[in-house]
Parts: sequence; structure tokens; C-alpha cells
Amino acid sequence: MSSTDIEEHEIDLERSLALPTDFTFHETQHATVVVSGSSARWLILRHSLSTEFLKLLSAGASPSSVVLRLKGQYPRSDVMEALDEVLTELIDKEFFPERKSLRLFTPDYKMMTFTLTNACNLRCKTCYRYCGAPETSELSSDQWHRLLRQFASLDGLVLRISGGEPLFLHKDLTLELINAAFNFGMKTLLLTNGTLIDKSTAKEMEAVGLDRLQISLDGCDASTNDAIRGRGVFQKVLNAIDCLRNTEIDIFIAVVPVPGISLEKLESDGKSFFAFLQGQLGRPLTVSIAQGILKGRFVDRQDDLSFIQRCRALQENVLTYNTSAGLDLWQWEPGRRNTSCGLGCSLTIEPNGDVLQCAGGAVVTNVQSRHLREAIKALKTSFTSHSVDNLPSCKLCEIRYLCGGPCRIDGEECTEGKRHDILSRLVMMNRLRYERVDG
Repeated sequence: MSSTDIEEHEIDLERSLALPTDFTFHETQHATVVVSGSSARWLILRHSLSTEFLKLLSAGASPSSVVLRLKGQYPRSDVMEALDEVLTELIDKEFFPERKSLRLFTPDYKMMTFTLTNACNLRCKTCYRYCGAPETSELSSDQWHRLLRQFASLDGLVLRISGGEPLFLHKDLTLELINAAFNFGMKTLLLTNGTLIDKSTAKEMEAVGLDRLQISLDGCDASTNDAIRGRGVFQKVLNAIDCLRNTEIDIFIAVVPVPGISLEKLESDGKSFFAFLQGQLGRPLTVSIAQGILKGRFVDRQDDLSFIQRCRALQENVLTYNTSAGLDLWQWEPGRRNTSCGLGCSLTIEPNGDVLQCAGGAVVTNVQSRHLREAIKALKTSFTSHSVDNLPSCKLCEIRYLCGGPCRIDGEECTEGKRHDILSRLVMMNRLRYERVDG
């Protein structure tokens, strides 16, 4: 950091910086992670002197006095590098000039998901919904449109349509809802397996105002993908990508890597495959690697730490190949207090009108005959009642506002391994934050 940068941020090097007094220091990934639990902020320090520099600052010494003190013990260049790193991190994580107030994350329910149907033309091994035949009590077209109008009246911003496979038995309704949402000024997202998209459907989706299309693809070749999703699916998805080439719809590839079937091939060839896929599309695409697997039709739940770390490494590998990737890491913002694992945060309407706490969670209400406003009220109650501050195992933990706590549905307990994983993710995120700024 140059002296000009310091001046721009109005940092007075002759005065103490009024830093938090609850810093804790953790070693991981060849770095020191410094956490202030009270302010929901952190720093990543790599220089050997930076930790000592920060401790002196947090004790009330001014930056200039710390420089003078350390210059008598260490080479000047090392001291100045430590000063640069510490101030850069303090600025990046919003500790000063005027520390922003602590922001409590609260869901705003401005995105709504319509799980339109349980009907699907595939029988994927990983499907936790066991999709296939439609449910007997699925909402009617009029009911879906009524809910969309209610969402618009509540200033809804994003409509997300899922299934089942929305394009299987409900293509017309899917396109109608996308167009209605577009006319309400909403952004629209459609989740599909991609097998029913031809050039005509691609043009129709663009014409009704679809913004983003998420396509599932669980392997990087036919043998591994089709072992999970069914024979011929891999080629059909490649054909769909080709049909979408001349549209302006954003393409999002969702990958659920299965150990022993597709994960290993993705680890060795995923980087080059997604680069090929992006070349076939002719424009940037987003690739997201699932960080866990729910129990599905023919697979068991996968959420052990070693599997999650392999998936994150795969995601990072994909990211380095000029491919935009939606990491959960981006949601961590300095000063934002996360008190939930996600329970009660999302507004999702099931095919029969049920509204769940989360995937696999309890039903909070049904909107077949109730206003959407009642569903949002029930979700807010669920969200606040499960705050991390109310969990005995978490309420005194210094990283609770970064972590949000374990899954409330499964009754998970936090472990030292999971704490270490959170800290490691902060280190990885820090590099990506600076890559995004510098790029």
C-alpha cells in the first residue's frame, strides 16, 4: 500500500486506531487468521511480522510508534511489509477509518422458488426429491399465477422455477410464468436437466424474458455423467448448450460430483472440460460444484469434511480457468452477522403448495388457500427462533457469526475439524477477493 492509498483512507499513522479488543489468532494454511467475534470481521496475515504488528496496534500503539519500535529489532523492509499488509487487511475488512456498524443478516424473501412439479423425464441417482411421476395434489396454473401476483405485490425481485423437470409436462406453464415475472420487472431463473432443449425451445425461453438457465451436469464425459443421470443425457446437454449459443441467456452449470463415479474424473479433467464447454457456448458460463450431497435415489448423503474439501478444491481449480464460479465464500462480508445455517431463509413453494423451513425441513404453512404474506411471516419466525446465539454449543464461539452454526435439521454438533475448515475457507476466500479486485 502506498502513502497515497493511506491518505485516501484518511489513516492518521500518529494516532491509535481504536481496534477491537477481542482478537483471536489461529494458524492455518500457512497464514494467521485473526478473528474479531464481536464485529464479525477477520484478517488474513501472511508476513512473519504482521501478527506482532497487529497485536501492538490492538494494544493501543499508533502505526508510527509500532514501526519505530520494530525497526530497532527487524530489517526496515520487513517492518514496512508488515505495515502494508496489516493496513491493507484492516481497510479491506472495513475496520476503519470509521468502522461500519454490525449488520445482521436477515432474509428479505425477494427471491421465490416455484418447485412447479415432481414430474421428470429422468431418474437421476442423486435426486433427493425422488422425482418421476407428478404429485397427485399439485397446484393448478391459476394458483401458480395467483402466487406470482402476490409476490409482485410484495416487491418480489427474482422468480426461480424448478422441479422435477419444468419443461417435461409443464413447458407452456413454465414459459407463461417466466413471461409474467418478466412483465412484473423480475429477474428469472430456470433449473432444468437440459435434455428437452432444442433450438426452438431456446428461442422461446429467450423471447419470454428468461435471464438465467441452470443446467445440471454431473460428469465431464458420457460414461461418468450418464452413470448418474441416465444413458444419452451427456450428449443431450451438449446439444442444448449448442442450441443456446445464439441466445443471450446466462448459462449456469450445476455439478453434483459423486465419489467413485464422477468426482475423480472431474478432478483430473474438469478444468479442461469446462473450458471446452465455455468455448462451445461462445461466451462465459458459470460453474458451481456442490459442496455436499443429500441422500438421493441411489446415493447416500455425503457431507464429511474430506469430501467437502475435495469439492472446494475442484471448484477452485475450475475458477482458475477464467470461468466464473459461484462459491459460497462470496457471501461472507466483513461486519455481516450470520446467525443461521440457512433454515427459514428461502421462500420455496412445493408442488402441492407447502412451504418448508428448508430442503428436508418441516412444513411451516401451505399457500393453496393462504396469502404468500403468511408464509413469509412463518419463515421469519423459524429463522429468528433458530439463531446461532441460542445454540449452547455455539453462542460463545468467536466465529459463530461467520459460520452461522451447524445444520439445525440434522442436529449436527460443531467439531474442531469444522472450525478449522471455516478458517481455511477464509484464507482461500481472501486470495479470491484480491484476485477479483486485481482482475
